[in-house]
Amino acid sequence: MNQTRGDALVADYLERVWEAAAGLDPVRREELIQDLREHIAAARAELSPETEAGVQTILDRLGDPAVIAAEA
Repeated sequence: MNQTRGDALVADYLERVWEAAAGLDPVRREELIQDLREHIAAARAELSPETEAGVQTILDRLGDPAVIAAEA
C-alpha cells in the first residue's frame, strides 16, 4: 500500500477526533490525540503488509471520533 494513503487515513481520523474534542481542556485534548497516535502506530506496526483496509480496520475498532471525544 502507498504509505501516504495510510498516513492520510490516520491524519483524517485524528483531525476528526481533534475537532470533536474542542470542548476538552487543551492539555487533555493533546494527551488524547497523542495516546491515539501511539495506539495507531503500534497497531500499524503489526500489519504485514500494511494495507489501506488494515489501517481502516484499526480506525474502525477505535470507534467514532465523536464518541471518543465524549468519553474523554
